[in-house]
Amino acid sequence: MKWNREESSITDSLHCYDNICSIEYPFKKKATDDQFSQEGKVHPAELFVSAVALAHMFAFVELCGKNGFSLTHYEDSAKIYLSQGKAWSLEKIYLYPKTFFEGEACPSFDEIKNCHQQASIVSMYENMLNDKIEVKLR
Repeated sequence: MKWNREESSITDSLHCYDNICSIEYPFKKKATDDQFSQEGKVHPAELFVSAVALAHMFAFVELCGKNGFSLTHYEDSAKIYLSQGKAWSLEKIYLYPKTFFEGEACPSFDEIKNCHQQASIVSMYENMLNDKIEVKLR
């Protein structure tokens, strides 16, 4: 998942979000034997992890703006781990955000980490899944 400030038109007062980000799916051959895996199709788990990563990214972008940080680019290579018993279950989601800033308002590593921690608190998915999501800064 990638976001670039110059490609995005976000109008906060109108809540209009256009061209927010791009998401790439690997489209691998059938990796699992579950009923949802189809060659050349996106697995529902990939869509779910994308939603989690997007929610975190939106919260992070907003927090950076509120703190006066000039975020220019955001990337995430989120991964989801499932286990199968009688049914598939979520084991863990890892977010691997990589952020880029410019200008005098570049945050320190600790400030970036704090913004990610705050984003985790306000993200709807991260609140629902509690300890199932872990953010690992790159």
